Parts: sequence; structure tokens; C-alpha cells
Amino acid sequence: MEVRGTLLPCLADGETFLYGGVPFYSGRAQEYDMTLDLKTFGQIADDLGLPPHQTKYAIDKSGARPVTRVAGTRLFDQAAVEQIRATAARIAAKRRQSATA
Repeated sequence: MEVRGTLLPCLADGETFLYGGVPFYSGRAQEYDMTLDLKTFGQIADDLGLPPHQTKYAIDKSGARPVTRVAGTRLFDQAAVEQIRATAARIAAKRRQSATA
């Protein structure tokens, strides 16, 4: 599920508002592009080519936190996805190393 927004006007300078459960701070009263590229657990598993149990382990080990939740579904931003990807690669390297030993 890709979460996409539209242009939203900020109500006042310096005001914080919620968009999709994510807080945004407006520095100027103008329209901002609030398009978010967030990934679900299942999308991350598909991107990594891993089964769900290995993806969950990589998420837990990486310490990545979801940006928000929508109807109980955790949504991760690109920085968290990269953190999870790096952790999954380290786990796979350790697994290969122990298999050859």
C-alpha cells in the first residue's frame, strides 16, 4: 500500500498539524506537497525477497520504527527500509559464514 497525499494548505506559520497520523511543521503559510512514500511489512518482505518470518526478525533486529500506523498496519519510510535491508544483509552474511564453517 503506497500512501499518497495531495497538496494541503498550512493553516498558519509555525503550526503543527497531522497528516495521515504523521506530524508536520509548517515554516511558512503556503501549500506543501505532502506525498509520502511509505511501505508496509508485506511490501518490505517482497522487496527483500524474504519470507515474512525473516523480514520480521530483520525489522526487530534493526530497531527500525514505523513512521505511523494505519488501521494497525505499520508503515515504514525509506530510511527505515534501508536500515532493515542492511540488517537483513548482515544476517544473511552471518548465516552463510556459519554454514561454511
